Amino acid sequence: MQAKTGRGKVYSYYFAHLPPYPQGSSFADWRAGHWSELRYVFDHLSQEPWAWSDADRALANVMATYWTNFAKSVDPNGDGVPVWPNLTTDRERVLHFDDSARVGGVPNLEWLRRLDLCYIGLRGATTAMQKELQETHSIRQQIQSGAPK
Repeated sequence: MQAKTGRGKVYSYYFAHLPPYPQGSSFADWRAGHWSELRYVFDHLSQEPWAWSDADRALANVMATYWTNFAKSVDPNGDGVPVWPNLTTDRERVLHFDDSARVGGVPNLEWLRRLDLCYIGLRGATTAMQKELQETHSIRQQIQSGAPK
């Protein structure tokens, strides 16, 4: 949605790297779920005594570099990392983080489009509700201030 309506560039990613979750831990069967990239983004692999590989450390370095670059300049690109293209409606490319960083298509794009269609009606309803709430708030302010209706 930001790529369609926003003013800034959108940088999207797909994290599929499987961290070395220890057997028997509560994470053992989690795969590369939402939030598992955070140890890599902030290069905090040392916070868990897991069997981190050289590939894990290299990926953490690359990801931390992207996030640091973005924090500095609102652009994740810079020296030492592959180019991360911005996502646009006519060029749906994202950065895939697995054993390395590479550019690819948006995974599950058709499913995401169907999901978006489901929420179009809800977004419209939300907009209508927001407008109604703003009008109600405006009327309340007029009443409280003694202004004519």
